[in-house]
Amino acid sequence: MSEEIILKFNDLSIGSHNFDFEIDKEFFEKFDHHDFVDCSLKIAINLIKDERMLTITVNVKGTVDVECDRCLDILTIPIDSTETIIVKEGEDGGEFEDDNIIFITKNDFELDLSNQIFDIIILSLPMRKIHPDDENGASTCNASQLAYLSSAEEEKIDPRWEALNKLKQ
Repeated sequence: MSEEIILKFNDLSIGSHNFDFEIDKEFFEKFDHHDFVDCSLKIAINLIKDERMLTITVNVKGTVDVECDRCLDILTIPIDSTETIIVKEGEDGGEFEDDNIIFITKNDFELDLSNQIFDIIILSLPMRKIHPDDENGASTCNASQLAYLSSAEEEKIDPRWEALNKLKQ
């Protein structure tokens, strides 16, 4: 498993080149991201080199296991995301014009795509990570946890907050 995704492009001929990487939970620890219980992701990269620039297509496919935001049970989320990154030669190098354009110097011979791949994965996750409803519209979350949550909602509200609830109505 790889903690860094580095492409050495200097010695590559003009044309299309493919690279494959696999990442697991350790990859995310480099970014101090500990939300994943587990993950298994395959990264397929197609690099097209021409005389002036590199066009890199990144496909991330696999699953991540996270805690459900509602019941805290493990939830497996499938990931299948594709992004294109353009690499151009610039005077300053290393500066990003936007998220999908990277500038490098004439002296650069490799490119670390770890940050971009981290972003692709994180941005492909849903905002709310909860178990989906079944075909009848019922939640597939842990039933005992849902029962506990609903009983907690029924408890008497502190009188200081009760006045605020009247304002919502």
